[in-house]
Amino acid sequence: MKKCKECGILKDESLFYGFQGECKECSKKRIKISSRNIKKKCLVCGQEFGTCITEINKGGGKFCSRKCLYIYQKNTIRKGKESPCYKEKVITNGYLKIHEPNHKRADNKGLVYEHIIIMEDFIGRELYENEVIHHLDQNKSNNKISNLLLMYKGEHTKLHHFLRRQYNKLNKQDD
Repeated sequence: MKKCKECGILKDESLFYGFQGECKECSKKRIKISSRNIKKKCLVCGQEFGTCITEINKGGGKFCSRKCLYIYQKNTIRKGKESPCYKEKVITNGYLKIHEPNHKRADNKGLVYEHIIIMEDFIGRELYENEVIHHLDQNKSNNKISNLLLMYKGEHTKLHHFLRRQYNKLNKQDD
């Protein structure tokens, strides 16, 4: 049996840590009290709360609760072009997309194929529903106006069938 220096109660020696002379319970209480000894004001509600130096060093110790943290994040997270994760151009299936959320053909993320915007600027109007843009060199990311051809959907389909037949003929001749 050993007497705890903190609470003064006789306890079994297995309930003591190292050389401090205090039992595990008193040691935990001391650590809990001393670890939150830095007082700060919450950035959201202004309530005073205790934090520790390790939290502050990790960039934390700014909010009294998770609720206040979530309120802060909701009000300060930047979206769209303001977001640090924003990319000017995104590649989807080989095509370049640009963030234009107000465009008629924008997807749910606000992205539009770059070749559509370039062709619409060139011809001075929006594309009709039955119009498509063909990449002459078959490179989907080459959106120079000299490489783009405005076509009706039916013409575009016929062109690709014709090109496929020509390709198949060339492959048969090589065999």
